[in-house]
Amino acid sequence: MNTLNTSIIGFVILFLLGCVIPASGPIFKLKKVSTNKANVYIFRSDKDSFRGHYAAISVDGSPLAKLKPNGYVVISLEPEDYDFTLMWVDQWLIELNQLDRINTLLQLEPGEEYFIKLESYVENSFIKWRFVVLEKTESIEEIIGARLQPLELEELSAEL
Repeated sequence: MNTLNTSIIGFVILFLLGCVIPASGPIFKLKKVSTNKANVYIFRSDKDSFRGHYAAISVDGSPLAKLKPNGYVVISLEPEDYDFTLMWVDQWLIELNQLDRINTLLQLEPGEEYFIKLESYVENSFIKWRFVVLEKTESIEEIIGARLQPLELEELSAEL
């Protein structure tokens, strides 16, 4: 019985610690925009739901990053249309909350900056997520304390 109690307590502690570990990279700063590309910032608040879980972001079906709470990524892309997708990594979380894959299409213009926020909301007693494209001034207020996370795409990382 003592081993069972110790195991349960250990699991609870690990679970709670996992729920509070935010992103830990360099603090947010704007990146210079190239005249022939567009910068896209994707960020996640540390105040939303599922703080202990990664939000897997992809661009046109290619993995981009796994965002932690208070994390952001910035990517420079050619000016054209892109499909940004959000999927949660944990299958049980997806099933429990009836989470759907979230997509947003964005048409990028050269020399411009785009800010996409991952935002949670409640619908029919379930936590749902969406991408919200924000204006730069509004975004800066929200992203100011965010931490940079690494990109998963090697060719994108090398380009930045």
